[in-house]
Amino acid sequence: MRGAHVLPLEKVVGLDVRDGTVGDWRDIERLEMDIVSHDVRKFFGLLLKKNGYVLEQLFSPLIVHARPEHAELKAIAHGGITRHHSHHYFEFAETQWNVFDKERPR
Repeated sequence: MRGAHVLPLEKVVGLDVRDGTVGDWRDIERLEMDIVSHDVRKFFGLLLKKNGYVLEQLFSPLIVHARPEHAELKAIAHGGITRHHSHHYFEFAETQWNVFDKERPR
């Protein structure tokens, strides 16, 4: 599960900003749950860097809970998807191919 959260002001303002990412892993009745949430500051920073990871979260059809701002953010982000996002996936595919290519036997 992936998500975004808003940190309290005292955690965001200052020289030592913390808790940008919160994660947990659980086994619930033999169902493995990998839970990660980014503070919106980090989430938006990744989105502005043309990061495919956050686009996957934003445009996933599998939504557990969303606020009205989610639809608004999707509309804004949709206009910002460029060919540069493809580099994220090409690099990922190349890395996965190299891992596969080294495996013996295949």
